[in-house]
Amino acid sequence: QDKMAASEYCVASSLSLSAEELQSADKTAVSLSQKVEELYPSFQGWEPERLFQYRVPKLPEPGVQACSKTLAPEPYDIRPLLSFYPPEKLLELVAKLQALVDEAQRQTNVTWIGVYKTVAAPASKVLLKLAYRGLPSRAEFPLTEEFKAFSNNTTVGLSGTGRIIQNVSEHVQAGQSYYPCDDEVQSEACLPLRGPDGSVIGIIDAESTTVGFFSGAMRPYVVGFTLAAEAILREYL
Repeated sequence: QDKMAASEYCVASSLSLSAEELQSADKTAVSLSQKVEELYPSFQGWEPERLFQYRVPKLPEPGVQACSKTLAPEPYDIRPLLSFYPPEKLLELVAKLQALVDEAQRQTNVTWIGVYKTVAAPASKVLLKLAYRGLPSRAEFPLTEEFKAFSNNTTVGLSGTGRIIQNVSEHVQAGQSYYPCDDEVQSEACLPLRGPDGSVIGIIDAESTTVGFFSGAMRPYVVGFTLAAEAILREYL
């Protein structure tokens, strides 16, 4: 697979890891990628509705920049924005990403983790959530300057600079962008996914109800997870 080395990735994404952490990130990427190859065929057997649809909060009222606590009546279907994929390729892509997020949550007990792909939508480019584990959350994050003021995901998708936030409350109090879907979240890692030419092709987002969750061994782990997700997206560009 076309996998970027952790050292190259961290330079491109403005992240600082020690030599030991970089080595750990590379090892995590390899081991997760191997696990995905082993696990994803079982996800291909899911009903299409389970793999390609998920519940989402109702879209908020104009001017409100936070998730609604009420779910939309109909599930969101990712397929219309991904109609350029042959059906069997889309099935493979989403099955691999679902296997990856499931395995990462199993290994770390992270509260929420998901992978988004940059796609064209009617109004603007968006980050489209392809696979996740955790509470229902928004499906699309517009890649616009306007939405960047409210969203970490959009900020990272536009800038290509990774963000690891050890204390969400302090981050918000400092006036930084944050789009809340779960009031319990205390820390977050939001990192870009890059294509072979260095352009941003998506993001990963991971959240925890524990302050400082993405410190220590979780810093290289989340970079390794990102490299594994990036390799999958590159395989299906």
